[in-house]
Amino acid sequence: MLMNLNFSKILFATTLTASMAPFMVACSPTINNHGFDKEDIDFSKITPGVSSRENVHQLLGSPTSMSNFEPETWYYISQKTSATAFLPANTLDQSVMEITFSPAGIVTNVKEIAGEEARDIKPVTRQTPTAGHESSVLREVFSNFGRMAPKKSSPH
Repeated sequence: MLMNLNFSKILFATTLTASMAPFMVACSPTINNHGFDKEDIDFSKITPGVSSRENVHQLLGSPTSMSNFEPETWYYISQKTSATAFLPANTLDQSVMEITFSPAGIVTNVKEIAGEEARDIKPVTRQTPTAGHESSVLREVFSNFGRMAPKKSSPH
């Protein structure tokens, strides 16, 4: 009887531990790196007044983002985040390098945006209304009833 009781306790403890293992693993944070790897890029090789747009592209590759307005500006963004299970990700480190070009395509400024200058940008969620009506499944089904072509009668 004592042997069965100990076996039951061991079986219960093993089952409980095995069932909790996925939750314990899921709670450990996942580290993600996004954008360029700032340790692998030497921005000091870009010289304002000397380096051209082509030099920057060869050295750094395509920018993460480009400005829509004058002066032409390229942004190289690096971000390290930590995510745990279903919780939102936390930003651990972020670096933004801003490279500005003259109209002739020569670098005029290389600047790191960090600390107080870095800001979270909240996209506008408004939508522009369009002409017409909103479609639904029922509207689509019932709107097709009157569109069936009549059968052509064949002459006898």
